[in-house]
Amino acid sequence: MPPKTKGRLVAEQFLRANPEIPARQLARILCKERPKLFTNVERARTMIRTIVGAKGSQAPTPDLKRAKRAPGSDRWAKLPKGLGSYDEWKPYPLKGTRVLWLGDVHVPYHDSVALKAALDFGLERECDHILLAGDFMDFHSISRFNKDPEDRHELSFELFRGREVLESIRDAFPKARMTFMYGNHEDRLQNFLWNRAPELKDIHALELPVLLDFKKYKIDEVPQMRLVRIGKLVATHGHELRGGGAGGVNPARSLWLKGRETAICGHWHRRSAHSEPSTLTRAHRTACWSVGCLCFLSPDFMPYNKWGHGFAIIEFNAKTGFFRVDNREILDGVVY
Repeated sequence: MPPKTKGRLVAEQFLRANPEIPARQLARILCKERPKLFTNVERARTMIRTIVGAKGSQAPTPDLKRAKRAPGSDRWAKLPKGLGSYDEWKPYPLKGTRVLWLGDVHVPYHDSVALKAALDFGLERECDHILLAGDFMDFHSISRFNKDPEDRHELSFELFRGREVLESIRDAFPKARMTFMYGNHEDRLQNFLWNRAPELKDIHALELPVLLDFKKYKIDEVPQMRLVRIGKLVATHGHELRGGGAGGVNPARSLWLKGRETAICGHWHRRSAHSEPSTLTRAHRTACWSVGCLCFLSPDFMPYNKWGHGFAIIEFNAKTGFFRVDNREILDGVVY
């Protein structure tokens, strides 16, 4: 083997210090730091390829020779995986054929008359799946907002009332599936623990499914911020898509502008609908609905508002995905 040139010795030194850097990148570094020895990138790259044994019959430096990558092997096998998984955000599929949507109940500030009307209608229509579509609980006692000391209920009372309402629903629909979605008010429990008592955040007994006894009432839980799929219809509480204030003039249109697909939500306590055809071919149409609430309509913090009582029944075919939304309004206990 002929004596090594100064350029080769320098290149070997750089390779030993940076064994993982690709040849072309290392060649640029050599040209920048040793321009008298390496006048251009291609010359430097050729030297590196010779050293690592990528130049055919030319003699490599034994301790720097790189193994050839086997055909079909992963070039990026050593690249670490990033945190997070898209699978955890796939919409949660509901089973059944007829869903009773009960959203924004806000226990213990629920409206018993409106809730009874929705449940009676669901019984008449023989609903086989109850979807508690977010903000079932209010959690006023642990919210960050100002509270009237004379009208403040303890957290234990709120949870007790929540279990009572769940028991009433389960007694009325003993064979129906029940699914619980989280709303922004349920998030108050997690936020309270994270901000006020982070040492307690991992205690299982303080998780909402335990506090509300989901196991006893046979309730399935949808993880926080995860959407639900009812056939081809996407269901969201509404807070998952940030912004929008009070939902604008038409909450359903606000949902459509944010999601751009057929969906239904609660959150804004207002009943509305919006649909649009595809612009170029009019080959398909997307639609959105917002459903009314089942809570007291004149709370102290906002006694004057545009809220309205309501619920929805969604019939769907799990195989085809086809669905029909019956978005109902309740006035003085009467369903319209």
